[in-house]
Amino acid sequence: MVASYNAKKVLRAGVTSILDPDSVFANSLDLRDAINAGYVEGPRMACGAYALITGVGGTAGHLIADEGVTGYYRVVHGENEIIKEVRRQIKEGVDWIKVHVSGVVPHYAHLGERCSWSQKELDLVCEVAHDMGVPVMGHCRGAEAVKRAAKADFDMLFHATGMGEEAIQMVIDKRIPVCPSLTFQANIADFGTQIGTSQALIDLFKNEIQESVEPMKRLIAAGIPLICGSESGFTAVPYGDWHHREMEVFVNHFGMTPLQAIRSATADNGF
Repeated sequence: MVASYNAKKVLRAGVTSILDPDSVFANSLDLRDAINAGYVEGPRMACGAYALITGVGGTAGHLIADEGVTGYYRVVHGENEIIKEVRRQIKEGVDWIKVHVSGVVPHYAHLGERCSWSQKELDLVCEVAHDMGVPVMGHCRGAEAVKRAAKADFDMLFHATGMGEEAIQMVIDKRIPVCPSLTFQANIADFGTQIGTSQALIDLFKNEIQESVEPMKRLIAAGIPLICGSESGFTAVPYGDWHHREMEVFVNHFGMTPLQAIRSATADNGF
């Protein structure tokens, strides 16, 4: 068994009320610190800052500028910018570094999300962050993105859909927790017609859930923690309304018992 960094850093005792993977202007860090200092009331929070992406873009394609910050993304070009930004975020007090390992390349959108980082770049992110005691988490869709993130020793994977056999085994061998965050897809699949979603998009999300069933069952059987997420903030998953839904997905699609699903949102989800 390979003990990855996540075993010590990510799944520690305790329960986090809110896990915020990334944020616009890193404002969640300010809110976290204000809560901890007693200036405002709020839940315990663990937060990231800007999600790192390469110049090829992320899930928003041409909506993301080629340089600097767009929303909660920050573009990094080459080794020097990667090192500078990871260290800057650590100085600002992030609880982890978030990387969009895969994204939609606009001209090739019909191929779905593709890995947009080299292995050397991902290795560098983890080397710099781990050297400072900070874990790294990755948005990963597709086998290549998952494999490269696992090889780089990422501490948690978001989504991890479309893995394939080799990627599944790497996640199991490295004992990397996975947060599928399929509530958005489940809501679109079930209620998309009511909000005008195209049938093609509804079918796409239905297929993503269905194709995740066997891989996630494999991870569960191997004792890999599946962590509850929600993708809260989008129209289909407004804040505060759908946090139970991921547990339903885990039970109805992945065969978890209700108690296992509750643990995935509490004890296994602790920081």
